[in-house]
Amino acid sequence: MHDWDLMTNLPGVFAGGDQLFATDCAGFACSTGYYAGRKAAAFAESLAVLPSYDPTFVEKEAKRLLAPLSVPEEEGIHWKELNKAISKAMQNYCGGVKCDALLKEGLDLLDTFEKEFVPLLSASNPHDLMRTHEVLDILTVARLVLHASLARRCSVPPLSFERSDAP
Repeated sequence: MHDWDLMTNLPGVFAGGDQLFATDCAGFACSTGYYAGRKAAAFAESLAVLPSYDPTFVEKEAKRLLAPLSVPEEEGIHWKELNKAISKAMQNYCGGVKCDALLKEGLDLLDTFEKEFVPLLSASNPHDLMRTHEVLDILTVARLVLHASLARRCSVPPLSFERSDAP
């Protein structure tokens, strides 16, 4: 759920685009994303106390973000391979008609990708590094979609959501 500022029921988290149950419209995504960004910036400026700066966290995060640059290409996995694997997993386990058994298998498969493939991701330049992180975001979103699909216990035709194992 969100309010008129597009802030979700989680304070400080804003939504735009398809998260608002809209059509697949780039114009809508752009306009709501811009609006939500403006409102998020205003929200951040209104905070009386900002979170403290932790240099250890920053170091750890920089190491995580740059890790694919240190994996040799010949020993690693390219972002395109993981992207294709996630896409195929979502087609197979979270397709047009959903059920608990397939959704849980899909989550198990995504967990396998996280444990086995993510540490092997390789990037040889800044562009590939950016794409690698986009695919990691896709992996996170795929996991969220599977969990949300498990939580929705009934079919909802207006959302094109169909379950075979629930009313």
